[in-house]
Amino acid sequence: MIPVEGHGFDSLPMALGGMRKDQLMVSCLMPMYRANGPYSEFMRTHTWLATHFPDQLAPFHVVTTEADGSGCRKWWFEGEQLALSAGIPFKLLHDCDMAVTNAIRPTGSPLIMVLDSTGTIVKEEDFDGTVLWQLLGRNG
Repeated sequence: MIPVEGHGFDSLPMALGGMRKDQLMVSCLMPMYRANGPYSEFMRTHTWLATHFPDQLAPFHVVTTEADGSGCRKWWFEGEQLALSAGIPFKLLHDCDMAVTNAIRPTGSPLIMVLDSTGTIVKEEDFDGTVLWQLLGRNG
């Protein structure tokens, strides 16, 4: 897995090691293509939450098999562009050999996982801002 240009690279242990115990990290796995409506909606929702709760959310990872954000479906990248323009910290990682995708075998796209500072997945499902809101409340 390699970082998409301009996004740097953090291994999961490195990212988790930089988190406080009261923080959560969202990880988004985008198998096959990242230009889709649910991904754009996830990015919009996460941008809103990260803007209002920056101390509770660690920088997140988007792992994708499609590194190129250009193409015929540019409108599906509006959520990603919103996050970038708002300065929301995230790493866009290219799963070029599909090792992560094949290991996890997601059944949908995007697959959203919320992790605590120990790396435990505390929620894995379709992303809903209210679910993350509830997790933030429980996490302190």
